[in-house]
Formats: sequence, C-alpha cells, structure tokens
Amino acid sequence: MNRYDTPLNDDEFVEIGELLARIPEPYEPMEPDAMDGYLTALLLMPEEVGPDNWMPYVFDAEGRPEARLPDEDEQFHLEELVYRRYRQLDYDLSRSKPLDPIIYPIEDKGGRPVRGYDSIPAITPFAIGFLEAFDRWPGLKEHPDELVASALVGIFRHLPEELLGDMAEI
Repeated sequence: MNRYDTPLNDDEFVEIGELLARIPEPYEPMEPDAMDGYLTALLLMPEEVGPDNWMPYVFDAEGRPEARLPDEDEQFHLEELVYRRYRQLDYDLSRSKPLDPIIYPIEDKGGRPVRGYDSIPAITPFAIGFLEAFDRWPGLKEHPDELVASALVGIFRHLPEELLGDMAEI
C-alpha cells in the first residue's frame, strides 16, 4: 500500500482544517466539509479531472496558484492530506460503500450540539462543495442515468435557496 492509500485518521481530519485555515489572505480556502462534497463530485464526473486542475480550488475559491502556505513542507503535507482524502472517497465510491463525509455538528446559541431533524443543515457545506465541482466541470449535469439525477436532487436539496438557481424547480 502506498502512502496515498492510507485513510485519514481523526487527528488528520482536524489537521486539514487547521492547515486550510492558515492559508493567508486574500485567498479563500475551502472548509473541510465543503471540500468533501467537492471531492465527491469530482469522483463522480464521467471524465477524470486531474489534481493539477482541481486542487488549486481547495486552497482558493478563485483557484489562484499562489494560494499556498508560507512553509513549503506544510504545503506539501496539506496537499498529501487532501489527496489521501480524495483517494479514500474514491475507494469507498468504487466499492459502493456509504460515504462518511466530514460534517461539523450544528450548535445552538449555547454551544450545545443540535440533534435530530434540526441538524440536517450540517450537510449544507458538503452540498455547496459538491455544487462547486458540478458547476466548474461538465459531465454530471448531462448524465443520462436517472439514479445519478436522483442522487443529485438528494444532495442539492440541502443547498441554500440563493444557490439553487435553475435547480429550484426540480
């Protein structure tokens, strides 16, 4: 097994978030939960999008190549963590295993986790990340499989109304 095939552990999930948060302004990196949706959509594309094309958007909403951590070793480590997560999602999808996306719990005003139906908004960042890849690269919009279309509706129903656009009527 090569190092990119090692699933992330809990500490590494936290580390991805910390490293992404340290990318300096004016760049706007993804949050890990949105990144998971983004990577999932990429893996569902009918034609593969290479990491050189998709990874810059993880580090900056505009995909600017200069969006990097100041320390090259930390940047390399962040890229490795992101790619390992991509590979882990690919492994699960290719074996029809259920995904375990990065989801942060919704908290009430007192900082306590909200449980049950009210916690569904925790899936919203995943859906936003998914929409980012869906809009950026062709393929999923035109997918002829009704199961794929049904799955897309299941994801997009978690989007904020202002992001739905043409999909609102669906």
